[in-house]
Amino acid sequence: MFNNQTQQEAIDHNKGPMMVLAGPGSGKTTVITYRTKKLIEEYKVTPRNILVITFSKASAEEMKERFLNICGDDSVTFGTFHSVFFRIIRQTRMYKVDNVLSEDKKYPILLKIIKSLNVDYEDENELIHSILQEISYIKSELIEIEHYHSISCSNDVFREVFNIYERFKEERNLIDFDDMLEKCYQLLKNDKRTLEYWQKKFQYILIDEFQDINRIQYECIKLLSRPNNNLFVVGDDDQAIYEFRGAKPDFLLNFPKDFENTKKVVLSTNYRSTKEILKASLDVIDHNERRYSKELDTPNKQGEKPVVLTHNTIEDEADYIIESIKKKSSKIALSEMAIIYRTNMQGRFFIERLMDSNIPFIVRDQMSNIYEHWIAKDFIAYFTLTQNIKDIDALTRIINKPNRYINKDNLIYAKKFSDNIWEGLYNKYNHQSWMVDRLEELQYHLQTLKRLPPYDGIEYLRKNIGYDAYICDYAEFRKVNDKNLIEIAVELQESAKNYKSLDEWLNYIEHYTVELKENYQNKKHNKNALTLTTIHSAKGLEFHSVYLCGCNEGILPHEKSNDELSEEERRLFYVGVTRAKEELYISSFKERFNKKLEPSRYIQEMVMPITNLQVGKEIKHQQFGIGRIEKVEKDMIFIFFYMSKKLVKLSISHCLKNNLISV
Repeated sequence: MFNNQTQQEAIDHNKGPMMVLAGPGSGKTTVITYRTKKLIEEYKVTPRNILVITFSKASAEEMKERFLNICGDDSVTFGTFHSVFFRIIRQTRMYKVDNVLSEDKKYPILLKIIKSLNVDYEDENELIHSILQEISYIKSELIEIEHYHSISCSNDVFREVFNIYERFKEERNLIDFDDMLEKCYQLLKNDKRTLEYWQKKFQYILIDEFQDINRIQYECIKLLSRPNNNLFVVGDDDQAIYEFRGAKPDFLLNFPKDFENTKKVVLSTNYRSTKEILKASLDVIDHNERRYSKELDTPNKQGEKPVVLTHNTIEDEADYIIESIKKKSSKIALSEMAIIYRTNMQGRFFIERLMDSNIPFIVRDQMSNIYEHWIAKDFIAYFTLTQNIKDIDALTRIINKPNRYINKDNLIYAKKFSDNIWEGLYNKYNHQSWMVDRLEELQYHLQTLKRLPPYDGIEYLRKNIGYDAYICDYAEFRKVNDKNLIEIAVELQESAKNYKSLDEWLNYIEHYTVELKENYQNKKHNKNALTLTTIHSAKGLEFHSVYLCGCNEGILPHEKSNDELSEEERRLFYVGVTRAKEELYISSFKERFNKKLEPSRYIQEMVMPITNLQVGKEIKHQQFGIGRIEKVEKDMIFIFFYMSKKLVKLSISHCLKNNLISV
């Protein structure tokens, strides 16, 4: 096996801390496996004293298999953080596999707790998953519950749910995956004898994808690696895209400060992409300030420049890309092509067209089905009542959306009073004329809704019945972004545009839902299928041809992004770009839901890289005319403009985003 100079430098490392910065396609797995081999065969390290950690079970198994192919010693420990930390606490605390609470068992426990507290919610799935994510975040970040402010529900409710859940596990001697990390940290921190045992056991530690590490994992590793600090970490700060999980690039950026005398190696050769694709990726990521500067190259061919595509609408984007894939599929295997996007919501437009075209595809993410969202269920319930006004479940679902002030007790009474729930309601409110008016108004709305096609019906529902106002009230109550919920309502309305009747639309929804579930269940069996994936799920993958879609301001970067988050969004874009081996298509659209959109600033950064902005070069500004660059300082550029004879200080990112300058 031939290794390049920087790979060999990393492989040859013996003792002490080392940080290996591994760019996309740079052969990091090779470095880890061959360095482990060298520790055993040349440096005479006992194999059972070596620990190799990866972030997924599949990666750990693949790493172990590749190592066994070159070395054959199976006493090296390969595992994930969870498997290794569970092993540590299992030996001391006597836990068994039966004590582990699997992810699917957590859901019903949380649901029971929430119902016992009479928590108001629209979508139990959304609420429970949100709470579970927050619990995981709290534990990974070592945050005290009293100092945490929930985004899922009120702080009081969240703390009560959290405490009841913790007591439930403690009383039954159960632990979940988050507890494995927390209990391991507390054990290593507070039990000197246990810590010394595992420090002696794992004298050499190698960690892959180190940029994805969170605080509690890092604290455990710092404890385990002492006192010799034979810690070998491999990662890429430019691919740190899980900050929402607590995985910050800071741990990699500050590694040399935390571990004195750290040696640093940059795996600078990219074996994946063409020169043009690599250049485009570097032109973009160079705009980030919180990063290690890297000079990457590739022995691969020059290749074609990335193709920048602009479409009128997201539907046009999907149509064009699917047609392009159809044409390519005679020469390039579908499995070598991918459609990559920022959010799962974007995937629907491609899935619909792929189903219509009978093109086999796999969706890597367990994609949330917009038609199973609680807003979709509300819309369908309204339409159901237009077909059967006595449908109790549908009426119960929407009776207070918007609020008609009909309480649950009166609904229960109405159900018991008569087979016709309406008779029961009118009987209950017989002496309250204003409530009778509300019931009559709802029946009038349902009669009107019955005469409308789905698209117009949803418009009537949102504007005339007042569903949009209800969404805003709900968002304020739950402390969530009403704009995101309104966008789901708009998306549902747009999906109904091509259907003349309710039956047609509902049949389409049923077909789409069944196809999506079958696709997810059968994805392992689809050997030659097009890949659809979010950028987050695409990390680690590579394809001959990549279509990076929806590269618009407000999508990528996301509209919520501040300056710091914008760097993570740029890293997301970088990860998307670097999945491509030979062909890269960067796609945007001009409008969505009758709202104008601008192309992503990252496209402009790629077209006119920051390296072109050099002192002494002439530059043209749309307002100030032609000038000469006098100074470049981080995001600021100083230009002397000939017409005004003035030195002007400008923001590079602002100028690029708004296409104000050209070289």
